Amino acid sequence: MKRMLITALAALLTVSAFASRPDDDPLYASPNGTFTFDLFSHIGYGYHFVKSSAFKPSSAGEFFVNIFEFGLYPSQHFGIELGVDVESNYFRSKEHFFVLDTKDKIQALKISENMAGTYEKARGSFNFLTFNAPLMLKGYFDKVQIGVGAEASLNCLGETYITYKTGSKRTQVEDTAADINLFSYGFIASLGFDYTSIFFKYYPKGSKVLPDGSVDLNYMTLGIALGF
Repeated sequence: MKRMLITALAALLTVSAFASRPDDDPLYASPNGTFTFDLFSHIGYGYHFVKSSAFKPSSAGEFFVNIFEFGLYPSQHFGIELGVDVESNYFRSKEHFFVLDTKDKIQALKISENMAGTYEKARGSFNFLTFNAPLMLKGYFDKVQIGVGAEASLNCLGETYITYKTGSKRTQVEDTAADINLFSYGFIASLGFDYTSIFFKYYPKGSKVLPDGSVDLNYMTLGIALGF
C-alpha cells in the first residue's frame, strides 16, 4: 500500500523542470518576461538502464512531477531554469530479490538459488523517493528546445519488497529500513519540441543511491516529459 501511495504522489505532484519551453502562462512573470515562477508545470517518466553485473532488473524507472520552477530568460533564445521535483523510483527483478543484511545494506540474491522449490513466481523490488533540484541551461529555436544541466537529489524512503505466490496465495514481504545515501547528483541533457521533450540522465559512479557495501546500482535514464 505504501508503495502505491508513493507512486501516486509522484504521479500527481511531480514534474521535471527541464522538460519544455517556458510556460506561455506562468503563475508569475515579470513585466518584460525575463523572470517567471510556476507551479506543477511538467510530468514525466524515465526508464532506468542498469549497468550492474550483480543483478538484471526486469523493469526499472521513475515517475516525476514538478513542484515549482524559476526561470530567467535574458534573451529570446536563452534561459536558465531551476526547479524542484518529486520523483518515485522503482527496480523490479524476476531473477533476484533484495534483502537487508545486518547493517541494513541492500543485497541482491538469486531467486533460483535461494527460493527454488519454495515459492512460485517470486519477484524482488526496491523503491525509493527523491526530491530533485535540476538546474538547466536552455536554448530556444522557434518550438525546438535544447538543454544541458545537472541536478542534486535528496533520497529517502528506501524500501525492499519480495512478492511471491504459493499456490493461489499471493504474499508480499516489506522491509522499510533500507540504508540509502541521502544525497546524490547527476547530469542531464534534453531535446524538446513545443511542450514535449525527451531527456537523458547520467549518474557518475561517485554518486550512488546505495552506499558502499550494498548491491551495485549504477544506472542511466532515458525518458519523456510533458509540459502543461
